Amino acid sequence: MERLLIETVRLRTKLPADLYHEVIGNYRRRAGELYPARIEDYLDAFPKREFLFDIIRKEVL
Repeated sequence: MERLLIETVRLRTKLPADLYHEVIGNYRRRAGELYPARIEDYLDAFPKREFLFDIIRKEVL
């Protein structure tokens, strides 16, 4: 679930805005089920790690 969230945030400009907001809204409702440590581990593989984590933190966590 965490990896899909990262991919959604990464590709947010390529997704239709209404779909992106719907998906992010669903992640907000399930924020208690997410593991922030796992998100950070996955983000280590991306060059814009801090940027992506900031977006996730602001919009979901």
